Amino acid sequence: MNDVVSLIGIPDNNRARVIMNTGRIADLKLSIPGTNEINDLIDRKLVPLREIALGGKRPKEIDLGRPTLVINAICEADANAKALAQAQELIANLDDSIPVLNHPESILKTTRNSVYEL
Repeated sequence: MNDVVSLIGIPDNNRARVIMNTGRIADLKLSIPGTNEINDLIDRKLVPLREIALGGKRPKEIDLGRPTLVINAICEADANAKALAQAQELIANLDDSIPVLNHPESILKTTRNSVYEL
């Protein structure tokens, strides 16, 4: 596939805030703690973006295919450990030639208990 994959994370407490709900799943807007807003800056008319949610109570097996770029939008290591571990596993199975922005391995080093060591 020639798309960009953006990984977002469901927090370990499985909570998100509904911003807009029109009754259509395509229009549902959520605020997910621990996920940055980089996807809102991407013009989807120019960049084919596929958002994939990781984490949750029962994570599903996910195949990223062969994207041109992977963006990790999960940025809170303490609140999204499950999602970041899934992201790390998915990325480990990708071809090394696929660039990853904001690698989950780096984010996992930023917990409150370990950031002082950095």
